[in-house]
Amino acid sequence: MQLLKQFGIYLGWTGIALLLGLCHVYVALGPRITTSNSFFTWLLNLLYNHALLYVGLPIGLLLAILFILFDVFFLKKKLNNNFKGVVVRFLVLLTFSVGFGGIHYFLEKVIDVI
Repeated sequence: MQLLKQFGIYLGWTGIALLLGLCHVYVALGPRITTSNSFFTWLLNLLYNHALLYVGLPIGLLLAILFILFDVFFLKKKLNNNFKGVVVRFLVLLTFSVGFGGIHYFLEKVIDVI
């Protein structure tokens, strides 16, 4: 039963990490185009959705894997399962997400690799 409960908890954290990955890509892409109903606008919105899902979900999955490894090997030993522990875990996940954003900005704008 404990294993099933832990799996459910990590499944929830994975969902939050996936949402943060999608938010990261949404911020990078900007809002979608809604000026006209032409075929070109429809095609751009299709590409926008494709990029949002196929780039945002792997970023969120990588974020979730790193967070779960960090939680298993470090946070679980230091924190209890109370409200403070949940807040610290969320802040760690948010810090990882901001770190990904910073690395992406550095690689895209400063070094011009991406």
